[in-house]
Amino acid sequence: MKNSPLSVHRAALAAICVAALAPLTACGPDTGPAAADGSKPSRTTAGSTNTRPNGIASLPAEEIYEAGTKANAASGSFRERSESTHTVSDMRISATECVGKVHLIKDDYGKIGGSFEIISKGNNVWVRFDAGFSKWIKAEYDLPAGKWLHGTPSTGLTKILVSHCDHQKFTSPDKGDSGMKKLTATTLEGVPVSQVTSQGSGGEATFSIANTGKPYLLKRKAARPDLADISYLEFGKPVDAKAPSGEITEAPTR
Repeated sequence: MKNSPLSVHRAALAAICVAALAPLTACGPDTGPAAADGSKPSRTTAGSTNTRPNGIASLPAEEIYEAGTKANAASGSFRERSESTHTVSDMRISATECVGKVHLIKDDYGKIGGSFEIISKGNNVWVRFDAGFSKWIKAEYDLPAGKWLHGTPSTGLTKILVSHCDHQKFTSPDKGDSGMKKLTATTLEGVPVSQVTSQGSGGEATFSIANTGKPYLLKRKAARPDLADISYLEFGKPVDAKAPSGEITEAPTR
């Protein structure tokens, strides 16, 4: 990786997190989370087992999309798999908890090849780096690999990293927009879905929402490879976030 000023690593990390979560709407882990190591874990159909039509197929595109985000929020929790040219992640998320792993592939300066695990519960965040991530971030934070660090969602390094736990999908689900367009109904891994497209600030994306059972938003497919494709599955399964055992060091607050 090219040499860069001290603050570049922190800025690059924040930018990667933003790219992973970038909104593509016109407005605005069984294999566990450890699968987010650059490999592609086996896929699991995310839809409800109820095969009765839920009625969304006849709605306008923006209402279909909004039904999906509301259904995801109402589920209480889900597993979120995300993949772009920058990151691969596998997270279990609820409104107050998060457990998972994020593999960073590259930033604007080149390859990173490192990953971190994260546990978030209430006002506590724990993170643990592998050797690759620890090496990449060393110019900004001289932190050991393989040891848990504790921080909060509002300070320093843990504030940046916990942005991968997008709790707002439960507390403030995204709304649809009149600019959305409805595509022909299709199937996603055997689940009948409605598809809508949106042209937002992050580029175009296609969203797949289940036509049977609960109208879950099952997938976001971005037109640009640097923005994340996201799959949602395992709705309502407890996150069960717990503080890690063993030695824990306080994370930097800057």
